[in-house]
Amino acid sequence: MNKQYNYWEDPQITNINQLEARATLFPYKTRVEAKTCDRERSPYFKSLNGKWKFKLFDAPNNVKESVLKKNYKDQSWDNTDVPSCWTMQGYDRNHYTNVQMPFFNDAPRVPDKNPTGVYRHEFNLPSGWKHRRTVIHFGGVESVLVLYINDCEVGVSKDSRLPSEFDITNYLIKGKNVIAAKVIRWSDGSYLEDQDHWWMSGISREVYLYSTPKEYIADVFVIGDLDANYKHGVLKFGGEFIIGRNVNKPYKVVLQIYSNKGKLVKEVKKELPVMQGEFNDYRHVPDLKIEEDLKSPDLWSAEIPNLYTAVVSLYDFKNKMIDCTSTTFGFRKIEIKNRHLLINGKIGLIRGVNRHDHDDQKGKTVSRETMKKEITLMKQLNFNAVRTCHYPNDPYLYDLCDQYGLYVINEANIETHGNYNTLCDQSNWANAFLDRGIRMVKRDKNHPSIIFWSLGNESGYGSNHESMAGWIKRYDDSRPLHYEGAVNFGPWEGTVNASTDVVCPMYASVADIIDFSKRKVGIRPLILCEYSHAMGNSNGDFKAYWDAFRKYDGLQGGFIWDWKDQGLLQKDSKGKSYWAYGGDFGDQPNDANFCINGIVSPDLTPHPAAVSEIFKCQQSFQFKAVDIKKGTFEITNEFSFTNAREYEFLWVIKNNGNVIGKGELSRLNVSPGQSKKVSISYPKFNDTPGSETFIEFEVKLSKSSSWAAKGHLVALEQFLIRKKNKVSVKVTDGDLKVTEDAGNVVVAGDNFSYVFSKKQGGLTQIKCGNKSLLSGLPSCPNFVRGPIDNDGVKLLVNRGGRLSLRKWLEWDLFNLKSTFKSRAKVISKSKIVQISFAKIYSTTVIKKAFIVEEKHTIFADGSLKIKLNYTVNRKIDDIPRIGYVFSLVKDFDQLAWFGRGPEESYVDRKDGCHVGLFRSSVKDLYVPYIMPQEHGSHVGTRWAKLSNKKDFGLYVEGKDLLETSASHFTPHDLFKAKHTIDLNPRNEVLFNIDITQRGLGTGSCGPVTMPEHVLNKQNYTLEFKIKPMVGDDSRAFKEYQCLNYKLNDDA
Repeated sequence: MNKQYNYWEDPQITNINQLEARATLFPYKTRVEAKTCDRERSPYFKSLNGKWKFKLFDAPNNVKESVLKKNYKDQSWDNTDVPSCWTMQGYDRNHYTNVQMPFFNDAPRVPDKNPTGVYRHEFNLPSGWKHRRTVIHFGGVESVLVLYINDCEVGVSKDSRLPSEFDITNYLIKGKNVIAAKVIRWSDGSYLEDQDHWWMSGISREVYLYSTPKEYIADVFVIGDLDANYKHGVLKFGGEFIIGRNVNKPYKVVLQIYSNKGKLVKEVKKELPVMQGEFNDYRHVPDLKIEEDLKSPDLWSAEIPNLYTAVVSLYDFKNKMIDCTSTTFGFRKIEIKNRHLLINGKIGLIRGVNRHDHDDQKGKTVSRETMKKEITLMKQLNFNAVRTCHYPNDPYLYDLCDQYGLYVINEANIETHGNYNTLCDQSNWANAFLDRGIRMVKRDKNHPSIIFWSLGNESGYGSNHESMAGWIKRYDDSRPLHYEGAVNFGPWEGTVNASTDVVCPMYASVADIIDFSKRKVGIRPLILCEYSHAMGNSNGDFKAYWDAFRKYDGLQGGFIWDWKDQGLLQKDSKGKSYWAYGGDFGDQPNDANFCINGIVSPDLTPHPAAVSEIFKCQQSFQFKAVDIKKGTFEITNEFSFTNAREYEFLWVIKNNGNVIGKGELSRLNVSPGQSKKVSISYPKFNDTPGSETFIEFEVKLSKSSSWAAKGHLVALEQFLIRKKNKVSVKVTDGDLKVTEDAGNVVVAGDNFSYVFSKKQGGLTQIKCGNKSLLSGLPSCPNFVRGPIDNDGVKLLVNRGGRLSLRKWLEWDLFNLKSTFKSRAKVISKSKIVQISFAKIYSTTVIKKAFIVEEKHTIFADGSLKIKLNYTVNRKIDDIPRIGYVFSLVKDFDQLAWFGRGPEESYVDRKDGCHVGLFRSSVKDLYVPYIMPQEHGSHVGTRWAKLSNKKDFGLYVEGKDLLETSASHFTPHDLFKAKHTIDLNPRNEVLFNIDITQRGLGTGSCGPVTMPEHVLNKQNYTLEFKIKPMVGDDSRAFKEYQCLNYKLNDDA
């Protein structure tokens, strides 16, 4: 016997009785109301958000018809919020996968056990809606909605990320009306929504009613185009209307255009053509066209988002207004010419980011308040574009992009990653593909922020994509198309352009995009749809991409993957909060923490990379030192439409972190796309030996905007003006006393001592007076770090590939054991004592993985010079770090350093951190990446001092610049932990002194660390000085004035 037919397993059924898609429009009673574009001002809008009755069943066919009836007694059912995801309300479970389906992949079939929720809600029709038409709007339902009104099945919809609207006029009764919504979790549509995000279910977006007259405005399409010179506007209007039967006299449409200041700038009246004859019902009058010129309109761009409002009114043949609606729009022109994306005729760089709908407590239900915070923060971090990965967002997000100024790639709700290159060419899926593309375009067509229509993501390439492309281009030729799958096979500059007008690969290397530019083939620009995979401590080599974007023709930026870590807030048994990821809900199969790849945390706290490297690389003002000695600099304005006069340009000169001069470049006049030289008069100053003098530029908003207050920083730069040599000093007079016993060598001077363990082979204690600095653990060489996700996703490390972490585990680097190669040798003079020894570090797999020769030279002034020569086994071609670690007692928890900061920095992510004097507690240096990993490092360190709260501590400076960090966690602690709650801070403080760590790269998904930032040499030397020190930062600077003591190897 055949299996029962289930419409939720039939991709050819995309909906039943659902209304045709339309722009997001609301009916108003008056043109004054309509002009506001505020639906709350309309008497014909009613929100149904709030508490609904809810019950979960285990399969669609187990929902009895009785529970869908109007008079069913649902008092015992739970109350739940609408909108919400039921998986976030304690029902069913959240499930995360990346590529693989969450159940057996057998498209279009889904599991028999298929959670199905029933929502019930009562409402009364508002007064004044009688004898009118009533429509119910569901903004998004995952993944199938079956709607009942007052015992009647109204219709069915699929597509979790677009609205479903139904005309319910004929189902309504006087008084109480009852909605019953059956929501099915899994369907054939799930195969189209395999989108590297959480699988949830429920009514995730808002629900509301609106009322129109029987004769009404069905749809409005407004394009603000420009002439060939980008100066004058060409207003293109299309309208669709429903009018009554037996109407044989012309109706009238009035189109009014208002500027963003509320001024009426255009009014057009046009008769609505009416066909003669008898009609049985209301009829559709399509495609009323109006085209009008508008002289010198204010143009829309992400920089200056000027909006206009179109108010559309429908009048009957008696000249009575019967319906009125409105929409905002903008005048702008999007073109692809000569390997460039042009916006209003200008070439600009796309500073973009991919955004998923995500709230750490509500899942895919994102409030308007949160959306506004997100868009505001994007602007503040120097983004000018967002890609709605991988589905259309709530209309309010596009409203914000229109208002605040962000370019948008609007993406159809299509990703068939688990069935990558199959469904796109199967005819029984063609209607589903086409329906999702059509409905996206028809809903969002009036938003000027949308500059590309995207055909989806990671769904292969086939005839179904070409069908979508053909329909969209025919319907809206004002925007180009975007689809990565169309360039994923074969050369990027190939001639098959039907489905994408832009070369938009994902995770291409810097070398590959430069090669594309140099080939100079084709007409399409390259804009990376995804790059710089931001999983954990990431975004290495980000500057290299931006150097290429700025230098090479045809490269116009890209979209970082991605915006927000998709962790879900949970509490453990002790009430401690943490963010959960795949597998934390018993969801199998899963892809672990691969959903944790944002540049901001789930609560919108920016990661260090976001506020440093990304912010700076994407800034729109660039600085160049023309003649540093004379104070001549060049400032380039990368904006396309904004003069530099709109900003404040400040400069400050600092010597060793102290301000010695400052000023302002008043009303700097630099036109968009132009450069200008400026001169700074340096103040006279006396710089001390070893000091460094920098000039810093800051660019700030000169007045408040919609997204930031006056004084908000938009760009910064730093240049070294002068560096003075250190002075040589003599060895301090004084005697050193050496005592030895079976276990230790103790070197003591005036009020200090160093203790070396003969058994363990290392420095175990530093004393100053009666105060001990070290915890008792030996100081020793360090080769490992807490693996970052780009080293290898530790929960998925066995899935293949040859990322670094897998090699490190194969080599057993996290279990190094040491033996002596040569034991401690002591050479003593009156003012100098040198202790040297060599150790072999082996693993269970590689004997003599590392050999380290250590020389410790103690001076009478209390300083200790440490020189380490590292020899690396040839089998090891990829080292996490080369350094040395001290373990200090817990009191020493205040770090000051002169180097790059204040955010963490690494060898391939440092440009956004300027050199300066910085201070932090060790606790605050901790970066709570959701998956614990290495953090808090600072490259370019001149000196660092780890102190207690009384300014007593351990001073460090290197022969060369150091990479330093301080933490309460060892690399092993970070490696073992799966969540932040798994970390228990140690009492001791680990003070890491490194030559460098391996670069960060983006290897979790994308190019691995660049070769120049991989540690693969056989020999390294680290040389630095430490000294117990009492005093503030000025004391450290004074110490830094002096050259490190020079010694012959034999002392």
